[in-house]
Amino acid sequence: MFDKFFTDMKIFMGLKENTNEDGSINWNFIDSDLFMKWSVLLDGETYTEWFDKAADIIEDELNVKI
Repeated sequence: MFDKFFTDMKIFMGLKENTNEDGSINWNFIDSDLFMKWSVLLDGETYTEWFDKAADIIEDELNVKI
């Protein structure tokens, strides 16, 4: 199920409204989108753990590409 969460995060990252003017990720907006979808499926602790894990993976990927 984490894989679907991770995929959703990447999808939400691709939305223009979830990026700042400088092109960086607006993590608050990503969090809001994911929370609306996933809060009914996950308890708060698991949601936070998965969000942090997925965001760390993505940030590591972005840092490698730069």
